[in-house]
Amino acid sequence: MNAETIFERQELAYKNNPRETKKPNERAFKNKLDKIRAKYDAILEKQGSHIDISQMGIDNLIVDEAHLFKNLAFETSMEKIAGLGNQQGSNRARDLFIKTCYLHQNDKKIMFLTGTPIANSLSEMYHLQRYLTPDALKERGLEFFDDWAKTYGEVVNDFELDTSAQSYKMVNRFSKFSDVQGLSTMYRAFADIVSNDDILKHNPHFVPKVYGDKPINVVVKRSEEVAQFIGVALENGKYTESSIIDRMQKCEGKKNKKGQDNILSCTTDARKVALDYRLIDPNAKVEKEFSKSYAMAENIYENYLETHATKGTQLGFIGLSTPKTHSQKVSLEAPNNAHELENKIPWMKLKSF
Repeated sequence: MNAETIFERQELAYKNNPRETKKPNERAFKNKLDKIRAKYDAILEKQGSHIDISQMGIDNLIVDEAHLFKNLAFETSMEKIAGLGNQQGSNRARDLFIKTCYLHQNDKKIMFLTGTPIANSLSEMYHLQRYLTPDALKERGLEFFDDWAKTYGEVVNDFELDTSAQSYKMVNRFSKFSDVQGLSTMYRAFADIVSNDDILKHNPHFVPKVYGDKPINVVVKRSEEVAQFIGVALENGKYTESSIIDRMQKCEGKKNKKGQDNILSCTTDARKVALDYRLIDPNAKVEKEFSKSYAMAENIYENYLETHATKGTQLGFIGLSTPKTHSQKVSLEAPNNAHELENKIPWMKLKSF
């Protein structure tokens, strides 16, 4: 697919959207289209003489963990509505969409595999259909998001906690499906759904039971440093300058711009500081009672003491701030015993071996 074809698809999306209620400013309209053309031209120019998908003879594309490509860019006339997802989209989603368009045009096959087809927004169902059954959307006149949203979605007006989590505000959110039967029929036309019940029919022991039938919550105290970082209410009604709450309040109502603070950055920092303050300040001294990472290590060690005689096995899942290929590495150089390990990682004071 060349730049001209891509440009034409974007141009049609702007010009033929029957849900567009405001006549766009002609100059702004042209500038936006020029930016789209320039973006795709730059991408194709960067590729140079590399082999593209049309030269590879691919007749079946299988995408595992397909939810990683959920942020597909789209246009909408809906304004000041939460829950629409990332309208700008991601580069990898755009790249995959171009490939799926090419494969559909040439009657090839595409298969997505995922355990979370919808993770954050109802619009992700629309994107799945764009990837896998674009012809079905076209036949029903649902190519454009606004038409799809009007048919299968609903905007709900309700009170939600604000960024301070201390008061409520009215929010218009795209958060409810309508015509569930019709949408389910469309979805099942291309989706093969496997539930936990289906798995248990084949192997009743495949999905392990939770000890005590519910998770065990381990509560860790919040330090003063963490409290200040998250945000403390001041007498003037505001929150600590540059705290998470202060940053989120300043981001409200603003469009994401590269290099600027945004809601995602704020929530990521909040998750980090909630795990361990050293993920914000590596040189900080953190008492063990304020560290979730220490609490986890201690819990794992205690379970080890209770079960090592019977060769008990534990599986630790850490989904945040795990080492990356190019991150700073700490060499343990194969310590000879646990005491030597303690010396190499001073903060991890395991009780007694």
